[in-house]
This record gives sequence, C-alpha cells and structure tokens, in this order.
Amino acid sequence: MPDPEVPVLSADEMAFLLTWDGTIWRDVVRLRLGQMTTIGRSATNRIVLQDDACSRNHCEVFHSGGEWRVRDLGSRNGTNINAHRVSGDAVIESGDVIGIGDCRLAFTNSLESPQIPPPDIATPGDHVTSATATAVSTGLEPSILHRTTMPEFLTTNNGQRPDANYASELTKLYRLGLEMGAARTRQQLTEVVLTNLARETAVSISAILLAGQDASPQPGPADLQVVAYDSRKDQAYRRVSDNLSRIVLSKREAILARDVGDHSQLSFFDSLGELKAVSVICAPIVSLDRVLGLIHLYSTNPDNPLDKHDLEFTLAVSNQLAVSLLLLQERDSLQTGLTQARHENRTLRAQLTEEQKLIGETSSVIDLRERLTLIAETDASVLIRGESGCGKELIARSIHQQSPRCNGPFVCVNCAALNESLLESELFGHEKGAFTGAIERKIGRFEQADGGTLFLDEVGEMSPAIQAKFLRVLEGAAFERIGGRKPIPVNVRIVAATNRDLEEAVEDGDFRKDLYFRLQVAEITASPLRERRDDIELLANAFLQKFVRKIGRVIKGFTPDAMELLKNYKWPGNVRELQNTIERTVILCRNELIRATDIQLSSLGSRASAPAMDRSEMGEYRELSMADVEEEHILATLEYTGWNKSKASQILGIERSTLDRKLKRYHVSKPLTD
Repeated sequence: MPDPEVPVLSADEMAFLLTWDGTIWRDVVRLRLGQMTTIGRSATNRIVLQDDACSRNHCEVFHSGGEWRVRDLGSRNGTNINAHRVSGDAVIESGDVIGIGDCRLAFTNSLESPQIPPPDIATPGDHVTSATATAVSTGLEPSILHRTTMPEFLTTNNGQRPDANYASELTKLYRLGLEMGAARTRQQLTEVVLTNLARETAVSISAILLAGQDASPQPGPADLQVVAYDSRKDQAYRRVSDNLSRIVLSKREAILARDVGDHSQLSFFDSLGELKAVSVICAPIVSLDRVLGLIHLYSTNPDNPLDKHDLEFTLAVSNQLAVSLLLLQERDSLQTGLTQARHENRTLRAQLTEEQKLIGETSSVIDLRERLTLIAETDASVLIRGESGCGKELIARSIHQQSPRCNGPFVCVNCAALNESLLESELFGHEKGAFTGAIERKIGRFEQADGGTLFLDEVGEMSPAIQAKFLRVLEGAAFERIGGRKPIPVNVRIVAATNRDLEEAVEDGDFRKDLYFRLQVAEITASPLRERRDDIELLANAFLQKFVRKIGRVIKGFTPDAMELLKNYKWPGNVRELQNTIERTVILCRNELIRATDIQLSSLGSRASAPAMDRSEMGEYRELSMADVEEEHILATLEYTGWNKSKASQILGIERSTLDRKLKRYHVSKPLTD
C-alpha cells in the first residue's frame, strides 16, 4: 500500500498563474522551481497569448533568491504588475496581477483561497487570452457518450456472487479511503484523490473544482474554483466548458464525452501547441442535497482515451471525496471552535487572576505571598486558617494558579452547607438509583477536580463518617460512588480552610487526628483586616474601581474623611465586609467623590463588647481551669446579650456553630423564663 502521507509544499515551492476570461479566473498553469515559464505570442512559449499588444517573447516568470520574479524581455508595450509598469526583474507576491495588453494573469501560492479580486479592465470580457479561450457557446448540448449517477460495479447483481471486477474496484476504493482518511488538510485530500485517479485511469490532466462555503446548494459554473490539478506532462489545466459543467451540476450525473475536438463547445488549444483533448469526464461531488463541486479529467492521447470504466471509477471516487470533504469541514469547524474556546478560557483565566489577586503591602501580606509561592510549587495538602471573610478562598485560588495544576480544574465545596448524606454525594458522586431521588448518575467533586485542586471550605464541619472515607482518598486509595462498585482513582490536590479550632476539635473527638495531620502538611494563616489596617486604602480603591466598571457610575475616589472612617472601623466581617460596603456605597452614591456620609457601616463593628471588670471588682482569686474560665465567660456573655447567640458569638469572636458546640460540651442550655 502506498504511503498515505502526502508531502506539503511550502509557499515558495508552490505557485500558480490563473488566467482571466472576462468573467472568472479560469485556467491554471503550475510554476515549478528551477523552471522558466515564458509568456508571449509565439507558439514556442509555455503560455501563449493571442493579443496584438503582446510581443513574440514578452516576459518570463521564475524563482530566484527565495522569491518569485517577473522579468520583462524587452517587450514592445511593457509588462505591468498591479497596473504599475516594471522594467527588468520585479518580485511578485501572492495576489499580484500581471497585465500584458488586455490579458491578465494572477499569481498565487494557493489554489484553495487565492483571494484575488477581478482585474481592472476597461471592457471586461472583450479580450480573452488563448490560454483561456473556449469556443463561443451555441446553446447546444455536447455529444455525450455515457452518463450515470451510480457506478455499475456498485449496483446489486440479483444476489449473484460479485465478479472479479467488483472485488478489484472495491479494493482500489478501500485503499483510497485509507489514504483519504490520513489527509489532514484539503490540499492533502485533493492531492491524494488526483494521484489515485492518475494511477487508475487514462487521464492526462485532472482537476478538482469546489464551490465556496457560502455558495448555494446548487452552484453554477462561475461559483466553482480550481483547488487542485495534476498533469502527467506538466501541461497547463484548461477549465471545463461552462455548458458541460452546467449539465453535470444541474442533473448531478457524471458524464463522459468522446472526440471532444470535433465539438465546438468542448474543443480548445493547449497552451503548448495544437494538442486537443479526445475525451473528457466530469463527475459531480454531491453530499446529500448539496453539490460541493466536480472532478474534471481529460485525455489528450488518442490511443488511450477515457472510457466507461474510468467514468464509473471517477464517480465512485467523487462520492468518497464528498464524504471526506464534509468530515474535514466539520473537523475544521470543531477545531476552530476549540481554538476559540481555549482563547476565551485563557482570557477569562487572566481576568480572574487579575480580579482575585492578593492586594496589600503590609508585612503580613508580603510574607503570605512569599509563603504561597513556596507552597504552590509543591503538591502538598494545605490548611488555611482564619476568620470568616478574610480571603481563605482567594488564597486557595492563588495556590492553584501558581501551581503546576493551574490548567486543571479548581473545584470548591462548602462542607458546612450540606448535611452528611448530601456532602458524601457531593464529594464522591452517586449512581442512578443509589437512593431515593437519585434519578441519574452524578459525578462527584473529586472526579471533577481530577488533575486539579479541590478546595474544602469549613472542613472542620465534616462529619466523622465522611472524614474516614475522605482520609482514604487523601492517602491515594480509589473510592466508589454511592451505590457503585467500580473503584475510581483520582489525582487531586487538597486545599482545606477552616475558622474552627481543629486542635480543640481533635481533643473533643469531633475531628480525626490522622486527618488533621494529613491536612496540616502546609499551613497558612490569613490575618484579619483589623490587623492590617494599612491595606484598607488599597483594598477600598481596588473595590471601587471594580464596582465602578461593573455598575457604570462615575466616581473618582474617596474624600479624606471617608477614608479615615474606613480605616477606623473594626471590620468584623473582614475583607468580605469591606467589599460589600464599597459595592453598596457605589450603588447609592450620587457624587464624584465618596463622602463619609455616603458610607453605611454595620453596627457590629462599633458595638461595644461586654464591659471589662475592674481588677478591684474581681474579688478573690479562685483556682479555675481554662475550660472553667471559658465556660463562665461564655455564660456571662450570653447573660449580657439576653441569650442572643448571634450577638454573643460576635463578641466572643467565634462562629455561631462553635458556640453551640461549646454549650453542648458544657451541658448548658438556655434557662426557662416565666
């Protein structure tokens, strides 16, 4: 079997001249490296022009110094490139048009997309080169020897065993299918087809003409463009007549015409002399209800003309080519969409990185950035501690974006937002029918994060049962979906965050000690905003610019009083509260500068804590453990707030859920009121 790989020529190695017939760029002459292509009125030239303004030996086209050039040979009327007169040698590039009298020749490196506009001719169509001249149409149909819409060797044979010809033709088509399947571009695909047609038929010159993607499902001859051609003797390609093309395209049948030279509609002169085609084949390239183009073959050898067998084989090849062209078009479309999606993904990632970068110039933030850089390079598990709203998720995203897993997924799970059964399903997934309501298979967050990072927020709220299964996955063991039996291995980096005292939870038996040590490979503490007040101005301005762009307000900044107010506030909700405050202020502000009166702060930050006792009022010293002191202080705070647990947890600086756990441990409940 021949090698299916088709060599791809570079732009310097591939070049063509197209001839203008007054309507379209019609015929094609291939230019070769190391070969001089002469143009003139004399029959000894490779391209013969029948124009009185053309000298016998007018000009020549050749390749030199890595460039294609045109050299005027001292012609009487000169040679133009894009309407500019040239003398001596002139470099030509793809898309340039050579003008000789009223004749126009376009230079291109590609037949697939030459993108050459019509030439500027005073009376287009009045002057036609001999290389493009076909006889004037008489409106009569050409003499046709055979026409078919289905190769005979592919039709049923009344249940009889296929003959040797059938098997031979199928073998050829099978081999061709393999070679076409290996083609990666339309150029490679068309060259494979023409090479096989040259091997299996009596063709002298062959070409493939295709309609553009925007053409109608029933294109006309003028809609077809030569995308590839082949010649055994390196002869120029003469485009099939419009009459014959119109018949093939409209009736969607392959046609064989013989003794073409005797018919005025199909006869033509070869640019190298008086050789006439003795037979021609035109086969449509049809897919479903759309005509994609046609295959054109002709033979100039009277002793070996094209025959019916060549016609049927060409039609079978055109059917395969139609399928391959559509598949190639779909693949290119998918590739284009994938490239666009990747570009958008990179753009969104860059925007996300810019919007979620760590802002601050205090020593704690600088140390945090340095620590993140060191940790991100590894694949170690990370435990992030800090109060609610101080940016633990932002830190986790920064670790992911700086790590080798940055192109993988970043998946978040809030362990405090789901009960035990829902959290297990969320983390590990479930199979259809695993429990009531499981109407379809669900992929868990571990699988979604494969190859990337899984961020577990509020990991301290995870139940003991989930902790055990979770620990097995961290230790490299595969897991199973709920209701499933198939082990699922994953490669995930774990970044966990909590504002809970995990050491205390371990002592109380609420958190597994082995899981605690497994998570605490690398530990980061996020400082609360009140401990880095110098960063408040930077953060406030960054949030202001963000929400001004988002909401569309014209606000230039803060007044000194407004900024002083922000700096003096305690920010119990940390950076999250600052961000929400700035957004609320931008929405309500009507001025170009934000004033102190425009800022609405929460009363939590200014609320006085429980009054501190004077040492003289403390009484005598009592021997109390820290647990006893904590219990007394919690009860005193609850009494102070009227057993409002939300207010008490704010004063104590702990989460409401942590306060509930401590009360449960102390066996304390709200006293009954009368």
